[in-house]
Amino acid sequence: MSELFQKIKKESMITSIICIVFGVMFCIWPGTILVTLCRIAGFVLLVAGIVLLIQGIRIQEMLGRSVRLLPAGVCVVIGIWILAKPGVFVSLIPILIGVMLAYHGVKDLIFSLEVKKGDSPRWWLGLLVAIATIIIGVILMLHTWLALEIGMMAVGIILIYDGVSGLWLNGRAGSAYKRYHNPEDDIIDVDYKEED
Repeated sequence: MSELFQKIKKESMITSIICIVFGVMFCIWPGTILVTLCRIAGFVLLVAGIVLLIQGIRIQEMLGRSVRLLPAGVCVVIGIWILAKPGVFVSLIPILIGVMLAYHGVKDLIFSLEVKKGDSPRWWLGLLVAIATIIIGVILMLHTWLALEIGMMAVGIILIYDGVSGLWLNGRAGSAYKRYHNPEDDIIDVDYKEED
């Protein structure tokens, strides 16, 4: 096998195994992984804010300084808040999504009732979708951690699938590469013997 193909195959195998490991971790400890990811995001925001603050302080021009210091302050405050209360920050995500879904569901409900007035034969499909959207939105608002954990488990399952399929394709690609690039392996070498 060529050196490049071997390198690509090895890297693909490593990333597939990493995907499987992370997928299993996401499925077993979804809450812990979520809080850890939040803390990392908070730390990154805090560091970015500090860097922006240092850069802003060095700027002599007042307008340039204020343009740099405002986002720096926001990054520092949000970074500290996320580091101090990662659970609160994480729980806001499904609440915001739930509010948005509930709003869209109510809007769709109004639209489906308007469609009914127009004597559309399948107006009730829109009504069912609207009601389902409202219910999902309310569930996200009321059961934030459950929604987050289910979401993280879904991500974990997707990562496991990606890793397993990557390993399978890696093996298939290696076999195909050998057959295509080493056809002489299929030739059987025998001694020539002339018959009378």
